[in-house]
Amino acid sequence: MDSVAATDGRRRLWRSRWAAIGAAVAVTFGGGGLFAVSAASPESSVVTLEPVRILDTRDPVNVGLAGPFVSPVAQDLKVTGSVATTTGAKTVVPTGATGVFLNVTPVGSTAAGFISVRPANAAGLPSTSNVNFTVGAINPNSVLVELPVGGADDGKIEITFDAFGAAGPTSDVLVDVVGYTTDAKLVSLQADVDALKTAQPFTVSNSVNPPTYDNLTTTSANVISVSVTAPVAGKVTVHSTATVKNFIEGDGVYCAITLASDPLPPGGGEFRQPYIQPAGSTGPGNLAGTRTFEISAGSTVEYALACMEIGANAVNGGHIFSRQLTATFTQ
Repeated sequence: MDSVAATDGRRRLWRSRWAAIGAAVAVTFGGGGLFAVSAASPESSVVTLEPVRILDTRDPVNVGLAGPFVSPVAQDLKVTGSVATTTGAKTVVPTGATGVFLNVTPVGSTAAGFISVRPANAAGLPSTSNVNFTVGAINPNSVLVELPVGGADDGKIEITFDAFGAAGPTSDVLVDVVGYTTDAKLVSLQADVDALKTAQPFTVSNSVNPPTYDNLTTTSANVISVSVTAPVAGKVTVHSTATVKNFIEGDGVYCAITLASDPLPPGGGEFRQPYIQPAGSTGPGNLAGTRTFEISAGSTVEYALACMEIGANAVNGGHIFSRQLTATFTQ
């Protein structure tokens, strides 16, 4: 057989081995890549690897576990974190991986039988096989097995050689890791999605409507305030309304939207256009305005509406009937 035919044969063999996995695992494609999904595990992304041998029970190698396996005794093999390999200790599959892709090969079996590979926390005796073989046969097969995450069996698989119920026959076993599944990127992506959901616009309002007039002066501000906590960096739009009146013609009232931490009038603050009581008018007037502030992630900022009287004719000639302050966060 020439090299091209041999290569094609290996490709067909690879495809036929992994085709069996489809019966147990649903594979879906999404915007983020390839995901393997099982009924017992969260969605996970697939990471492929250059094959690394983590189990060889043949003497004098004895990497991973001492061999051979004796029917029908199960042994646990640590897969995640730092493990022994035929090229020295290394981390092939990271801690927290949700599953692992393996090539499993029986070698030198003294009886026909099968190998079962399953999560180390599985209960009872194995009821399924991953590799079936006759005496002495070398029949590699591909296996996808879920990994326990957390607990005493974290990152471990259970391997059993069973000579169809007979006790005592032996077989060496080789295991190569060719890939694994992990939900690490999906967990990070979900956290980003959750943050974006939280970051959708929300409103924090504070409204004050006194039943009687509040006097305003030229020396200190009448203040109401609201605070906003930003889940992510964004902006806060602050809107205010106020109904005001000054009993002195030509005098008036002005209001400012400002940070509560800023110096308030008369020492500072950013003021809007004031309301001046028109000559001959006895009715109140309305002030309304909007101001936008930048806000950093995790910050809690208090915003204020500060109103004062303006004019030199009289003190306490200004009044405020009602006011409302609304702060809206958007990303």
